[in-house]
Amino acid sequence: MVVVVDSKSAFDLELGKAKRVLGLFYMSSCPHCMRFMPFFETKTADLSLPIVKVRLDDYDSPLWDDYNVVAVPTVILFEDGKVSKRLDSLLGNCIKNEKFTAWLQESI
Repeated sequence: MVVVVDSKSAFDLELGKAKRVLGLFYMSSCPHCMRFMPFFETKTADLSLPIVKVRLDDYDSPLWDDYNVVAVPTVILFEDGKVSKRLDSLLGNCIKNEKFTAWLQESI
């Protein structure tokens, strides 16, 4: 199941629904995010854990700081509502498909 949220309260609600949650932090105006999104969706389509896409279109959103998101897209695995593992983009440099595939295999 994939859910899209854009607020801290909605995200907190989704984190509370399952022991493990995979989060994708992105901006709808980010070209790196838009290139990564179809690959992310293909690679995670058969996962049995909930996926939450966290839209960070508001630069004032507390989610940037709460989860130390410096660049998007960023992928974070949560366990019991806490950050367990993460894969961060670098400013101006998207997550490479091969790197995400390897991260996903070792994390899930």
